[in-house]
Amino acid sequence: MTQRQTIFAREVVANGNASEAYRRAYPRARTWKPEAVHQHASRLLKTGKVQARVAELCREADGLAMVRRRLLLDALYRIVLACPTDLLRPDGTLDMDKLRAARQEVQEITVEDTPAGRRQKVRFRDAIAAAARIAQMEGWDKPQQIELKSADLTEIEALKEAFRAMTVEQLEAWVEKRSR
Repeated sequence: MTQRQTIFAREVVANGNASEAYRRAYPRARTWKPEAVHQHASRLLKTGKVQARVAELCREADGLAMVRRRLLLDALYRIVLACPTDLLRPDGTLDMDKLRAARQEVQEITVEDTPAGRRQKVRFRDAIAAAARIAQMEGWDKPQQIELKSADLTEIEALKEAFRAMTVEQLEAWVEKRSR
């Protein structure tokens, strides 16, 4: 493969547009009509070597994306599980080594000099926001569809009838029993 073909393949994977990739690999094509660029890009994209390189780069990009996703999820989990007491020594002072190790979980550190001595405040990142991001990335926040079979519907109708037949006191007793 030529150097320009390699650039073209890399740009196709990077931006998903063969015409733009062709313009970047072959700068003289910037002055061409869009139809001409499209024809040349399409022809080049159909060659075996370029197709193979694009496929290889896509696999590498997919693998890299999975690694990045895993690293992001790990960092988010650390934020959710961060505990301020983990940064303290047994005597109650701040352990700077542990603080450095928790740099992804910590949002801000302030140091104040007071008459009683130096005071350090550590503010952690928002654990709720991190948990929400995890839920979004894992798809936990998507609505779930539940399929009911005809047998389930028959049972539901039977429960409805049983509830309708109960008095208020019986319903309250049933709810109380279930909530324990």
